Amino acid sequence: MKGSLKKQSELLKVIENDYCVGCGMCAAKDPNQIKMYLNEYGQYKPKVKNFSGISEIEKICPFTNDKVDEDVIAGELFRETENIKHTDETGFYIDTFVGYTLDEEERLAATSGGLISWLAQYLLKNDLIDYIVCVGPSSEEGKHFEYQIVNSIEALAKCKKSKYYPVEVSSVIPKIRELEGRFLFIGLPCFIKALRKFTRLDPSLNEKIHYTIGLICGHLKTAKYARYLAHHCGVSNESIVNVDFRHKVKGNAAINYAFKVDYMKNNTLKSEQILMKNVWGSSWGNNLFMLKACEYCDDVFSETADITIGDAWLKDYSLDYRGHSLVLNRSNSFKEILEAGISRNEIHLDKITIDEAIESQSAGLRQRRNGLNARLQMHENNQWAPKKRKFATQYNYSFIYKIVQFLRIELCKKSKETFLSQELNGKGLGYFKQKLWVYPFILWAINFPKRLKRKLMNIFKL
Repeated sequence: MKGSLKKQSELLKVIENDYCVGCGMCAAKDPNQIKMYLNEYGQYKPKVKNFSGISEIEKICPFTNDKVDEDVIAGELFRETENIKHTDETGFYIDTFVGYTLDEEERLAATSGGLISWLAQYLLKNDLIDYIVCVGPSSEEGKHFEYQIVNSIEALAKCKKSKYYPVEVSSVIPKIRELEGRFLFIGLPCFIKALRKFTRLDPSLNEKIHYTIGLICGHLKTAKYARYLAHHCGVSNESIVNVDFRHKVKGNAAINYAFKVDYMKNNTLKSEQILMKNVWGSSWGNNLFMLKACEYCDDVFSETADITIGDAWLKDYSLDYRGHSLVLNRSNSFKEILEAGISRNEIHLDKITIDEAIESQSAGLRQRRNGLNARLQMHENNQWAPKKRKFATQYNYSFIYKIVQFLRIELCKKSKETFLSQELNGKGLGYFKQKLWVYPFILWAINFPKRLKRKLMNIFKL
């Protein structure tokens, strides 16, 4: 029976091959059939009672091969929009900007330039929405963050900043369906895609989602990533009260941020922080604690969202520790809102070219397009993998290039396994580094000539 289900069920293939990103949309569709749980590695997985009769549920998953990809969804949503343009890298867009909120306190409390919070506040204050669906602090013991529904500026203030932490929506989507009102949904590319697939099947839900804000995404981490960083600060799991993955440090470049942890010691709340550059293996390219699904996603710019916002990793902006937001807009409604913000002297925006927007995420695009093509080529014939869109190949996939991809895949897998072993055996970070050091070292050695060349070119302005 199980063999026949494998042939029939796309969702089973996604789960068994570890391509599930843990968004929880499937469980939101049918909570009696599917429940989400946090596994031993700190990532959400669906537990399915019966894989028969779930064809409707499978149509919601962002990683099943049902041909409803980002191009199909975005085409339905944006193709007829006035003044719309398109690139393979970004999907549809009207305008691209770099900017920030002019409220200095709000800007400093945000991950980048504070424009996501500003947009959400604007929509609430001007009665354009009734509720915001976003990630905030969790009240559940042992869990730091969760999706929630807020309807006040005060509650929204607690939901600021990036959370490199797994979350899922199985409890909030049913609440959206129950509540009367207009909603803003904020999420990662895969979450927005899954929501769009959900609303294609559920017109009543579609009518309630009035706006979506998508995040530019590198990849998603497991829950153990927060523990790993806290250990670098000398803080145990049990004493953690709150974590800030993107603590801004005055005088530093925006990219040179810190991890900050609040914890209890002797009944006193204390704080420690560490610059991310001082965390072992912290380079995003090392894939520590990354979900496997993220290496098989080709959407960097949240192509199915009304507007996309992320970090403006551009030379002219990245030195300011206060941060700048990159904005890629696909909606004339959001265009009017941004123009209103400028006229009210609430936000500052610099118009940039689409090439500059693409350049700001060049590393992520290389890995999600060229690297992804290479990884798919490396699959054995009998290995199932989600089908991805076809993009122009920019690289010859040499043996060395495939070695880099292999090492990234291994680091992703072994970092989760090794940290679990470290916790079960009561060992420290030394154990973790001892087991894994060779992988980032080889990656560093392979990439050293390229980095040296770039540095010399910068020094001599070649």
